[in-house]
Amino acid sequence: MKTRTFEREKLYNEVWAEPMTTVTKRYEISDVALRKHCKKLGIKEKSD
Repeated sequence: MKTRTFEREKLYNEVWAEPMTTVTKRYEISDVALRKHCKKLGIKEKSD
């Protein structure tokens, strides 16, 4: 398992500018993992 470090501002911009599936593919993580990282960093999920 890889350890990942995310910069809040960068991840926030990516999550709000692109579909979640695009971001998950970029980081090679699941949508659940991305949601957990967002929650940990205080990034609210956009509702479509």
